[in-house]
Amino acid sequence: MNYSTNHYFQQMTLPMKLALLILVILLAAYDCQRQRVPNWATLPLILIGLLVNLPGAIETHWVEPFETRWVEFIETRWVEFIETLIACALLLTAWRMGWMGGGDAKLWMALLWITPVEMARSAVPTMFTCLGVTGLAQIIWRKLKKRPTFGLRSAGAWRAVPYAVWLLFVYSAT
Repeated sequence: MNYSTNHYFQQMTLPMKLALLILVILLAAYDCQRQRVPNWATLPLILIGLLVNLPGAIETHWVEPFETRWVEFIETRWVEFIETLIACALLLTAWRMGWMGGGDAKLWMALLWITPVEMARSAVPTMFTCLGVTGLAQIIWRKLKKRPTFGLRSAGAWRAVPYAVWLLFVYSAT
């Protein structure tokens, strides 16, 4: 991008980023124990993410003329916002098809929205990679334990921990 944004996630301190990682780990532990992910933990993250990532959110430190900024905004911000919306629609579809629990889908959506929308091009594939790799690990674990590989309801929030770790390290570098 040719403009600099004073983006909230880049301003987050390392302790704040670690707090987000710890929250995801605690939610995973809570989910393993109670088989649910509470709304009070996921919905505020979704709301905050939507407010700061919504196209039209306040950007600061514009350095180019208005026309150039507007074209670049439309070309990048909306496309990435729509990519995140599509990823959320896929998560909702996975929930409706019974492939993941509703709480797990909400947690993943919260993590996607709390990720700056400018990073959607790397965040969305990373999310699906984490889901795929952890899903494969879960199937292998069930095979080793001689349990049915499919059709079991189990806690799935732990699968978001690798994504949260990725989020911490990617944004610690920025």
